[in-house]
This record gives sequence, structure tokens and C-alpha cells, in this order.
Amino acid sequence: MGQSDEIIIAGACRDFVKPVNPGDGLYVWKQLGLSVKLHEPDDIVFIDHQDCGGYAQDGTIPPGLTKEEDSKSHSMYLAELKKIAKEKYPDKNILFFYAPLDGEVEQLAI
Repeated sequence: MGQSDEIIIAGACRDFVKPVNPGDGLYVWKQLGLSVKLHEPDDIVFIDHQDCGGYAQDGTIPPGLTKEEDSKSHSMYLAELKKIAKEKYPDKNILFFYAPLDGEVEQLAI
């Protein structure tokens, strides 16, 4: 994959779609925009993980779901993220991955 910038935040991709505090959403989009501007990547990769406390803090995705239930819930929010990201970056390849607790990271077809 070559070189990359990593933007790592608690709550995985949640703040891009449903931030608890509006400023958190503005901040993550600002950071992504800066990275895209400075490095002009072909791909933008988003990764969510199973049983994420960031999504659970207000019940957006409750803790303790099965892998399948959790993945389905994340996919719903990531589909919303894809719409927004494609509007902002129509020329970028937007990729989504899900990291379950069993360690078998999988690309999501969103």
C-alpha cells in the first residue's frame, strides 16, 4: 500500500457520521481534508472494529452484539459515511474494513 497518513480516533469512524459533540465531527473531517490536500491519496480507508466503546457510549451500537449483528450495525453507519465521503472526495477510492475481535479483518462491500 505504500505510504499513508493515519488518523486514529477513539470511536473509529463514528465522529465522521454521528459525533457525540459537533466539534468532534468538524475536527475529524478537517484532519482528513488536510491529509488529502497534502498527500493526494488515491485511496481513503476507514476501519471500524467490533464492540467499539465509542459507538456504545450513547447506545448508537450497543456493546456485546454478535459479530454478525455488530458488523451489520457498523455497515449501516459506514454506508452513510460513504455517501458523505464520495460527495467530498468523488475522485477517491473509498474503502471500508471491519475488524472483529477474532482478528480476521474483512473488507466490507459498501
